[in-house]
Amino acid sequence: MKKKSIKRIAYLGLLSLTCAQANASDANISVNPGDTQQTIEGIGGGIVYYQNWYTAHKNKAALYDTLFNGLGISGLRLGNWSQDMNKDLSDDAEIVNEAKKRLGKNFFIEMSSWSAPASMKANNSINGSNGGVKASLAKENGQFVYDKFGQWWRQSLERYHAVGIYPDYISIQNEPDMDAQYEATLFDEKESNEIASYGKALKAVYNAMEGMENRPKFMGPEPLGIGWNNTQKYLNELDLNLLDGICFHYYHSGDQSHDNDKYSYPDDYINAMKGLAVYESQKPLFMTENCSMRDQRKQDALHTAWFIANAINYNKVVSYLHWNLLWGESGGCITVDNPWDESQWKSDKGFTVQSEYHGLRHFSKFVQRGWQVVSSSSTDQDVISTAFKSPNGEEFTIVLINKGYGDKSASIAIGGDSPEEGQIIQTVPDKEIWSKVIGNYTKGAEVSLPSNSITTITMKAGRTIEWNIEPQSDPCESAHQVSLVISKDLDSEATIYLNSIAKVKDIKASSIWMNEEGTFGWEAENALVVGDEGRWGAAGTTDEWLEIDLEEPTIITSSIIDETSGIGCNIRSYELQYEKEGEWITIESGASIGSNYTTQFDPVKSDKFRLFIVSSDCINVNYFGLLGKEAKLTTNKSTQFTIEPLSIETYLTLEKDGIILSKSENIPSCTLTQTEEAIAANDLLSYQEGTLLLHAEKAGQVKIFNAQGSLLYEGNVEQGDNSIFLGKQNLLIVLIGDKAYKVLAN
Repeated sequence: MKKKSIKRIAYLGLLSLTCAQANASDANISVNPGDTQQTIEGIGGGIVYYQNWYTAHKNKAALYDTLFNGLGISGLRLGNWSQDMNKDLSDDAEIVNEAKKRLGKNFFIEMSSWSAPASMKANNSINGSNGGVKASLAKENGQFVYDKFGQWWRQSLERYHAVGIYPDYISIQNEPDMDAQYEATLFDEKESNEIASYGKALKAVYNAMEGMENRPKFMGPEPLGIGWNNTQKYLNELDLNLLDGICFHYYHSGDQSHDNDKYSYPDDYINAMKGLAVYESQKPLFMTENCSMRDQRKQDALHTAWFIANAINYNKVVSYLHWNLLWGESGGCITVDNPWDESQWKSDKGFTVQSEYHGLRHFSKFVQRGWQVVSSSSTDQDVISTAFKSPNGEEFTIVLINKGYGDKSASIAIGGDSPEEGQIIQTVPDKEIWSKVIGNYTKGAEVSLPSNSITTITMKAGRTIEWNIEPQSDPCESAHQVSLVISKDLDSEATIYLNSIAKVKDIKASSIWMNEEGTFGWEAENALVVGDEGRWGAAGTTDEWLEIDLEEPTIITSSIIDETSGIGCNIRSYELQYEKEGEWITIESGASIGSNYTTQFDPVKSDKFRLFIVSSDCINVNYFGLLGKEAKLTTNKSTQFTIEPLSIETYLTLEKDGIILSKSENIPSCTLTQTEEAIAANDLLSYQEGTLLLHAEKAGQVKIFNAQGSLLYEGNVEQGDNSIFLGKQNLLIVLIGDKAYKVLAN
């Protein structure tokens, strides 16, 4: 939905907050970590309009930091604006790229279309009907152009892929029941003479996506609201098997008690939320758009958080996406001033954080993708409780909302083995406190909940895990003494792994796929990058290979292969190989690979590994990675052990149920296999008063490490005498070409 302009408001007053010391709490909060409910897919919002304002802004780095780092979103909604197939998509591409820089892969992308291309619509406009011809699909030979609509969706998505945007989910039409004056296309639950069927359009887009690389999941029907069984009417007339999720907006609930200000009364939605929650057992539920639809108010932080809590508790959603994370001129979680007219800026930065930002932040910043909702309850009707835990059960977030007009105190009882301490983050609009850390929390302590406030309590395990690796004067001769210190015994045993760091020198392939013009190809280098942005594609279908050359022989125990497969394009037979004395030896063979295939095998040491593809329909490999991982021991408590010197850099991890609980610093490598030749070569090298004197037989590259394996110097040396100042060191390891020398201080 495109929204009207929203006026800014001023914030007044500032008061402090302290923990209540009352003898009896007003609200008793119970949290049961063992009663897990839905798994969170993502909390965030949309960036759909004004994109060029954000990318042109001179303070856009600070804007992106405030948005992505500050909110920590795990869900991002975009629009499909390829109605014009020549439209520049670089603004959206920049925004997504900046999100990835700050969030990594910890968020999903949902893309909705606001309109079909004008040429495919009966009113020949991307906008709504506006009193004229209905703004639905056009007809050809008496039939709606469903297939053309499906092909447009595929082609437009391929354009977004080309600029690095890969939606995880798509919704074929934003608010198909809304005949707006802005961009809109109408679809009814059933086909009529003037309006096309949503279910038939969904089927056409679904079919058009068959066999597509990086094919997204589908969600729908995304109507304007959940009142009057509006969403259910669409669901009853479509093939639910085509959907991976059910999505909808919150602009009506069927309760008309507060039609002029629905946003201030989230409880009006509870009955409709419960009615829609019955679909939870069939498909995950996504709330993909909501906002106030009126002038902004200071209390909107409370209303935003209140809506999210109700959506999770009653509607059982796995995702909540606020309408406008960013908006130009007025409104949004962050209001952005005109980047081309600084004289009209309302702040020095050119953007202003609004009240809704903080209401959203109480959830988005402290509840991550993949966390589970756990049951919680409150004995006070004015206090809403929502609770979450991390997949490993080591972190908890509890959000308490005092929607009443009197201050409250709350005591929290958390069942099971939960963390003992945490932090309290609070928003109190009337006191100008905005998602601020106000103090520490100790399990069992009472918490003060001011009138109309939001309180988030984050708790991490009181347990600490530390690694102590004693430095060795000579990493080539002495074993590393390792101490693992666990402050509180784990509930069950975890495994300590020694991980090798495989350093890639080169990657090459038997061939690469090129387009007919020879201007673009899927290079081998793409397979070194994790993600869907690129891949290696082979020109042929049989006896093709992808080879990784390492800087030095490395112990490898597993590999990860991510194949882009689909209908008519699969690897049918392959072998994973390593080179030994000039021959390729097969480690493993198989008939298929697929997505994110991980294989483990007995340790193999080599500097050359390859994926050899015997036969295929066609070949597309997103990622090919090598891992060295050796289980050392299992424990649930502090322990000590030794690591023998290795010629490669390594690190240790403590892992349980596939989750890394802790990772050590890197363990120095032994870059020297000590031989008489190396020792005798000291007449070529001397080290005096912090300066290395080196006589090189020919010009070349040199690397110099200290006794701990840290790189001190890397560069080129000239033929003849060279002097390199390194400062005081007890021992140096010098690599010249393929030879290594140990040098002691004179």
